[in-house]
Amino acid sequence: MTQRPATLPSVVPDLSVPAPGCAHCGIRRADRCALMAPEGDFDLAGASVDVRARRPIADPSGEDASVFVVCAGLACRSRVRRGGGRQILAYLMPGEIASVHSIFAPHHVDALHAVTDIKCMAFPRKDVLRQLECRTDLMRRVIRFSAEGVAQIEDLLVDLGRCTGVERMARFFAKFARRMYARGWNPLQPIPFPIRQNLLADTLGLTTTHVGRILGQLRRERIMEVRDGCIALLDIGRLGLLADLKVDQEARPPHRSPSFEKGFVQ
Repeated sequence: MTQRPATLPSVVPDLSVPAPGCAHCGIRRADRCALMAPEGDFDLAGASVDVRARRPIADPSGEDASVFVVCAGLACRSRVRRGGGRQILAYLMPGEIASVHSIFAPHHVDALHAVTDIKCMAFPRKDVLRQLECRTDLMRRVIRFSAEGVAQIEDLLVDLGRCTGVERMARFFAKFARRMYARGWNPLQPIPFPIRQNLLADTLGLTTTHVGRILGQLRRERIMEVRDGCIALLDIGRLGLLADLKVDQEARPPHRSPSFEKGFVQ
């Protein structure tokens, strides 16, 4: 049976909740974040960085000796063509390393931007590498994260090459909802969604006009609705069928903590 969410709120939820320092931060036990702040022997010092919405975190045109981990808010990683075209490759939530590649390379291959106001930690690359050399368990995590990243890019390639615009849109929203449910978000509540239509277009390989048409179609068919910075999934079953994905509303993270959830939503 399809469950209809509560009425969409008129105020956009604040996604820029300040996070404490690493030593006392609730998201440091998150899978990727734990790479930088492992249990028991926390000896990796980082600098807290605040970035305003739509501002760059790191630019691939220059060298940067830092590895960034998102602590609060939403960021994105993209590849920009010389002519100005952009393809967004991933959206980054709290506890996620901005780019695993940045651990080993002297510069960022991809551009990193803040979607909302964000807070992140910048760790010196040389210190991260030293940590990896000392601990094979952390190196294994990096290898796993890299493999997951490759799988996500392969999924994106298939979506862009073999799916219609409606299917791409459905798959994007189904995956986004699945990530939020895995973080403990209540499936009966609208999901915070600060991603503008121009960003969606750059993510899905569509024009902004086409994105607007598809969103209108999904709204008219009572499948989902985007309004006031939130998503309301009106028919999760039909969205899953369109996306050819299962959206599990009961998913919960293995090490759930209130501060981990507050890193992204309030």
